[in-house]
Amino acid sequence: MRDDRGFHLGAITPGGYAPQEFRRYAHGAVDWIANFLNGIDDLPIFPSIRPGVTVRALPSEPGAEPESMDALLDDFRSIIVPGMNHWNHPSFCGYFASSASGPGIIGELLVSAFNVNAMVLEAAPWFDCWQRADSIVPEYLRSSEQSESRRLMDYGI
Repeated sequence: MRDDRGFHLGAITPGGYAPQEFRRYAHGAVDWIANFLNGIDDLPIFPSIRPGVTVRALPSEPGAEPESMDALLDDFRSIIVPGMNHWNHPSFCGYFASSASGPGIIGELLVSAFNVNAMVLEAAPWFDCWQRADSIVPEYLRSSEQSESRRLMDYGI
């Protein structure tokens, strides 16, 4: 049996969730992100807690059984978020990652589904486009005639 999008209703994803359960939590996370970004200018840039408060609020040992996603999200909202520096805050003048924008966040969400581990360029053949946009020296591009020798040098060969 399939749902209206063609997914097997009884299928289990690698993370252990059936598609409808994954969808529920993913939609909730996206809603939370949209609300967070919409109200981020009302938050303090830096937390007003003392060092160590966040660490002491979290368990020191993993539990015998995994927590529910609802419990994990409650901890995220009540412990992690209040202890964070808000790098996306409009008054914070610091490092701005590519995920600082809505399109960047959506891009990271989409790429995370593939579990891409792009530690080397061969793991992400689409990197040439990004590298060109970022003005990477041509010798490092996969399509470069010199790239094979460059990759060998990267591997220490």
